[in-house]
Amino acid sequence: MDDKSIFSRHVVNISPAPSTFGMLARVKEKERRGERVIDMSIGEPDMDTPEAIKEAAMKALRDGKTHYSPSAGIPELREAIAEFETKRKGVPISPGEVIVMPGGKPVLLYLLLALTDEGDEVIYFEPGWGSYRVMLEMLLVKPVPIRTTEAEGWRINTAELAQRITERTRFIIINSPNNPTSAVASLADLEEIARIVQDHPRLLVLSDEVYSTLVYEGAKHHSILSLPGMKERTVLMESLSKAFAMTGWRLGYGIFPEPMVKCVVNLISNTISCTNTFVQYAGLAALTEALPEIERLRAIFQARRDLLVKLLRDIRGITFVEPRGAFYAFVNIKGTGMSSEGFSDMLLEEHSVATVPGTSFGPSGEGYIRFSFATKLENIEEGIARFKKAVERISTL
Repeated sequence: MDDKSIFSRHVVNISPAPSTFGMLARVKEKERRGERVIDMSIGEPDMDTPEAIKEAAMKALRDGKTHYSPSAGIPELREAIAEFETKRKGVPISPGEVIVMPGGKPVLLYLLLALTDEGDEVIYFEPGWGSYRVMLEMLLVKPVPIRTTEAEGWRINTAELAQRITERTRFIIINSPNNPTSAVASLADLEEIARIVQDHPRLLVLSDEVYSTLVYEGAKHHSILSLPGMKERTVLMESLSKAFAMTGWRLGYGIFPEPMVKCVVNLISNTISCTNTFVQYAGLAALTEALPEIERLRAIFQARRDLLVKLLRDIRGITFVEPRGAFYAFVNIKGTGMSSEGFSDMLLEEHSVATVPGTSFGPSGEGYIRFSFATKLENIEEGIARFKKAVERISTL
């Protein structure tokens, strides 16, 4: 079926999917041929899910938790999420504002379905997670990217934000800590964004905080939801994937302003019905029995981050902003004279190191590659040594 005319406008014009999983497929193929690849591309913790969580899932299966659950999630998990987020955000969150979903992405999808019509606009910041643009284009919503820059530490440009809002803007996406730049939004910038939003009665914020437990070097994660007047103007997108090494479990949640909950739950009940029931009991164990794992995993990533920063500092011809959150380094390779895709391809094919080209995160990512440090210390050491060799070889050509 090569004739695009048979497909709907929802799919024919969307941008190519982010290359992260495409890169993973190439890595697996090289490994199948017996090559040792240092994979610093995929954004998932490499450690196993904590035992208490796995045991809870197996117990739920043995106890017959294999049937439909309420579309918004089992009450016990919604209560645990509300308690967890109330403590973290410093504002009261009720279980009735929590909707459990199979991962974080559906929060954005259902928000788009609930709020937008064809031709509406959504603002986000670039470089940014590639799925933002793809989902917007899928629903015929106009993406409005605002560029951030390395020179400004990937800081959100609030002045440009204020200028880009129109009568068709439905919401603004904030991602902090950020994928791919690992920048953490300051409280002052979030306060300015909140002021801008409150000047527009119909405008909301989607706060993507899936890396919120991973901050380093004294950085502090702030949520715009916590600011005065913003709880009723903010949708929180969260996931258990990063905090508890649960990427394959597909378990996330959204916190919605109370008036939106009924609409979103109705969308879920008429599409996916509900999130996998026994997995929800695993999530309940994560938030009630495995909370110490959050700091244990964060400390592991801190050590990996520190090693990566130390090694990158020793490479001439590249620049980068030190990661303050998440588990990525967004590295400037413009000094090599190569494009992002060209360099990333060369690094994989000639040096067996997998990264993600910066253009996967929008046009402003050209000239950068993303390293994930969600891998063992020895892999980071070997991967960056190979990267250094590649940069030095190009500089002598």
